[in-house]
Amino acid sequence: MSGPAPIAHWVSLVLVIGALLLQVTLLPSVTPSGVRPDLILVVILGIGVFNGIGWDTFAVALLGGMMLDFLSGHLIGLNIMIYLLSVTAAFRVLDMFTRANAAIFVVMSASFALLAELIRALAVFLSGAHLGPIPVVLLIATTAAAYTGVVAVLVYFIMGRYISSQEPQWGWERGARR
Repeated sequence: MSGPAPIAHWVSLVLVIGALLLQVTLLPSVTPSGVRPDLILVVILGIGVFNGIGWDTFAVALLGGMMLDFLSGHLIGLNIMIYLLSVTAAFRVLDMFTRANAAIFVVMSASFALLAELIRALAVFLSGAHLGPIPVVLLIATTAAAYTGVVAVLVYFIMGRYISSQEPQWGWERGARR
């Protein structure tokens, strides 16, 4: 039985590299106060939603986190951990639903982005750097999560319409649940 093809591995790689380049080069100069959406997280979750979360999604998360760590100057391994934990949590969340939905994807992306920003702030604090008042940290994290939610809407519909040739999938591996 052959169905529509999932997002090809090379397309996944191009999407993550494109998101990485936008996030590291263009967005810091365009977004207010340096608060920017987590494009890589949204693309990784989009790949997981449209391909089904499998080993390829974990590989893309590992690669995206590693490249972002090296290019952005974050603590090495921090974004790798954040993206792998996000994919693992997404697997658990998506396993509870039987039908794909843009709202679930957007809420999931924004929630994971909020948690990612708080984890990054905690890592900065634990490294001994001055972080600033807690309300400012929370404001920055929620603003980044809101931006990520807006980008998630666009990514979901772009991936669904132009990149993927199949319906979003939920659960472990492709076609595990319909």
